[in-house]
Amino acid sequence: MKFNKWTLGLAAVGAVSLVSVAKAEEKMSFAQSAVTGTTISGSVDTSIEWDVSPSRAPFNNVLGLNYSGSSIGIPFRANKQNGFNLNVFELNINKPMDETPWASGYNVSLLYGPDAVRYNPSAKGGGGLGSDFAVKDANIVLRVPVGNGLDLKVGVFDSIIGYEVFEAGNNPNFTRSWGYAIEPKQHTGLLATYRINDSVAISAGVANTLMPGIQSLHPNTHNADNLDAQSYWEDKTGMASFTLTAPQSWGWMEGASFSAGAVYGFNKNSSGAYNVYAGLTVPTPIKGLAFGAAFDYLRLGTDYLYIDKTSSDTYNGKAEREAYSFALYSAWQVTEKLAFNVRGEYGHGYVGDRGIFASTPYNDHFSGDIWSLTTTLQYSLWANVISRVEARYDNAGNNNNFASNQTTDQFSVYLNLIYKF
Repeated sequence: MKFNKWTLGLAAVGAVSLVSVAKAEEKMSFAQSAVTGTTISGSVDTSIEWDVSPSRAPFNNVLGLNYSGSSIGIPFRANKQNGFNLNVFELNINKPMDETPWASGYNVSLLYGPDAVRYNPSAKGGGGLGSDFAVKDANIVLRVPVGNGLDLKVGVFDSIIGYEVFEAGNNPNFTRSWGYAIEPKQHTGLLATYRINDSVAISAGVANTLMPGIQSLHPNTHNADNLDAQSYWEDKTGMASFTLTAPQSWGWMEGASFSAGAVYGFNKNSSGAYNVYAGLTVPTPIKGLAFGAAFDYLRLGTDYLYIDKTSSDTYNGKAEREAYSFALYSAWQVTEKLAFNVRGEYGHGYVGDRGIFASTPYNDHFSGDIWSLTTTLQYSLWANVISRVEARYDNAGNNNNFASNQTTDQFSVYLNLIYKF
């Protein structure tokens, strides 16, 4: 090992030991190689919201609580009100895998701000349901040289189904869809992905539960009567999905994609739940214009106390609730800086005195429908900044069972600014 003249001089007068210097440099070299290729990115998401026709249920009361007990994925920002909002600051630290057969890497995503609230209910020391800090992703990625390469993800990762994602800047619209609201968001487990060829990829995995939260477990694992090895494994959550992508030979259809998947497992206060998803994106011969479609379905079995309206008897029972949505998207990149996106959606779900897609069953529960239209105008004024104006209208006017102080429609306008680095 070579040493510089300054180090040799210090060694000559006994100020340092060459052995200790060599060991220190070896450790530094190892540390440098471990972080080589690591990238840091993120975003600062802000907005101004104006509820032109503010409402109570079915909108504001439940959009902070989807069936998984999480406020993420809400179509509206239920933990914010009219005015100026910091939505979230997201910090991503990643080391992607290279092309070697035994490649490895990692992903870490940290959230700060109101959109992190309830994302990670298991957070300790200032975390939890009301915390403005959450760990969104923290996983190790590994490649096993089987066939074209089997990629493994171990730790905490996003759900493998869904048309939209948590990061608003990666979606065509600022507010989320109703379909996103009923999807699982986060898992702790193992996910395997295999790319058969450039057009076909499949994924399958197992996780603790459908619920968000680091190492979130099914209630049975906390029950003293079920503390056996089998119960820890039989209540796990399974998932699978596949994606088809059109090759270059398809001409203007190149890049069209279809994906579908399902997640089945256990959820808080649930005897079993499953999500089914299918999504499609298709470009057109018109430059910059593409269309999309998405279907989400949730079926949830829950034990709860309810009232039989025919006899006015109250008793314990079990019901299977379901919710589903159909969404159509159009995205038009008019110019390099100007884009116009539209989403229309129909949703169906259980409605109670706290609204559509309520997180828990209520005594007055029934099925209800909702229609939604969202239009978004985006223009790039500044480098690295997403700037857009959005108008959204939701209507549940065909439901006549809301209280007198509850409205059945809502119209809101948003200004959204996101800096991505």
